[in-house]
Amino acid sequence: MSASEQSPWALLGDGHAGLDAVGVRYTAHDGGLATLADPALVCVPLSPVSGTEDVTGAVHAETGRVLALLKEWLAEERFADSRLVFLTRGAVEAVPGEGVPDLVHASVWGLLRSAQSENPGRIVLADTDGTDASFRALSAVVASGESEVAVRGGSVLVPRLARAAVAADAGAEWDAEGTVLITGASGSLGGLFARHLVTEHGVRRLLLVSRRGEGAALSAELAGLGAEVSWAACDVADRDALAAVLKAVPAEHPLTAVVHTAGVLDDGVVGSLTAERLSAVLRPKVDAAWNLHELTQDLDLSAFVLFSSAAGVFGGAGQANYAAGNVFLDALAAHRRAQGLAATSLAWGLWAEAGGMGGGLDAEDVSRLGRGGVDAITAAEGVALFDAATSAEQALLVPVKLDLAALRAQAGSGMLPPLLSGLVRTPRTPRRRYHRCRYGRRSRAARAPHRALAGRAGRGTAGTGLRLRRRGPRLRRTGSGRPGTVVQRGRLRLADRRRAAQPARRRHRRPAARHPRLRLPDADGAGGVPEGRAVAGRRGGRTPAARRTGPPGEVARHLDARRRRPRPHHRAAPGTAGRLERGR
Repeated sequence: MSASEQSPWALLGDGHAGLDAVGVRYTAHDGGLATLADPALVCVPLSPVSGTEDVTGAVHAETGRVLALLKEWLAEERFADSRLVFLTRGAVEAVPGEGVPDLVHASVWGLLRSAQSENPGRIVLADTDGTDASFRALSAVVASGESEVAVRGGSVLVPRLARAAVAADAGAEWDAEGTVLITGASGSLGGLFARHLVTEHGVRRLLLVSRRGEGAALSAELAGLGAEVSWAACDVADRDALAAVLKAVPAEHPLTAVVHTAGVLDDGVVGSLTAERLSAVLRPKVDAAWNLHELTQDLDLSAFVLFSSAAGVFGGAGQANYAAGNVFLDALAAHRRAQGLAATSLAWGLWAEAGGMGGGLDAEDVSRLGRGGVDAITAAEGVALFDAATSAEQALLVPVKLDLAALRAQAGSGMLPPLLSGLVRTPRTPRRRYHRCRYGRRSRAARAPHRALAGRAGRGTAGTGLRLRRRGPRLRRTGSGRPGTVVQRGRLRLADRRRAAQPARRRHRRPAARHPRLRLPDADGAGGVPEGRAVAGRRGGRTPAARRTGPPGEVARHLDARRRRPRPHHRAAPGTAGRLERGR
């Protein structure tokens, strides 16, 4: 799409040099959303934040600002049919090795991915490299319908999951003489991987950090396995407290690896989140990981493993704050790799372990995820995935257990998320053969596939709504913030938008002049179709003779004569007990 064909955007700000350079048309609004009337597309440019000393403070401030803007936009009815485009530069790693220069807005991407899941089709994420070729491609990107893109040198890249290949003889080196730091050690995952490192990788010295302090049972178990364990009651998000803990590590057993598993949950839809709830979830992710990075970047670490979540990759509905924190971890791993430092971010899927981040899910939530093709990871599967992931030379990996049969079923029905389209084969749609009847219209059998599709995707309540209610959990009343409810509502909204985009169906018949057999009788009654006879009708059926087309007056007289004609008497068949009354 050229600049001349593009409709003007509404830009929140006083201008954008990159869009001006390539002639993208927009109207600037520096007064916020209040100055907008009814725009079709609102562009929000987010300027890169780099070189700042207080990265964590900038993350909290910027995600809070975007959250406030997003809540205001979603609450306004006049923006119901508008799209919101967020434009960043260097907030994601689209090409391996390029790193993430703008770590601050990486968290914003996580927040907005969840907002996209709650509001399908209304939010677009676009990241550029700042070149003219990339800005020139933005108009076509927005018109493409993709919800998330990265443009590099004019080339448009979209995210898709792919299978990770790991060499059989590859493996991370865990120094038996060094000290391994594990955060969130009092949690179920912290204890699981502490045992795994001792039994499978020969680690003998563990520094376990937790805000709750020592876990006596875990200490006794690890000591029985031959490990030397030390605990520190510390909030890793407190830089000074963490620095004191790291300073106490003995020089003869220096720190050689870090495994950051800490995190908290506070789920809720975007409209229910506040700046305080956002910061509370960001702190053990963003602040803690950044402190670990800065305080250990001068050490010779063999492993720096960050436990992220698939909620940030997929954009978990009802988990915008959690997704924002985890996407920062993914970006930090890419940032460290670009600097030549060890780093791996593992975006874990659902865990079967009780007490983990999925411990708050009930049976209905787990069943919904299972129908969506996501199964829970057991402890044995988790440690195997951990070993494989830490062996791969990649910044971000997604250890998740997928039901490929369920994904193929989603692909067949057109409900497979684009992010998973590279993992299963999408069935080819058979070519339709339209059989034409006498009237030139498609027969009912030929239209059947189209009608079924329209019923599912285009008729909201009659088709899509009923099917979604039958297959998924029951929709709850307005105000429920459960992720399952948000997903179902979002699908219904998307179905309504698709229905609105469909053209109106033609319901008129073809003119009688093009069908000689349907001509009206002459004034003297000659010609036309004999009374009482029928002619071949549309769809291969039979149409009464009175159903003719012609001048409106003639048609009306024919129909009136048809109605006034006395109906034949009905008589009961011989041998029946009674007789029908005449004229009934």
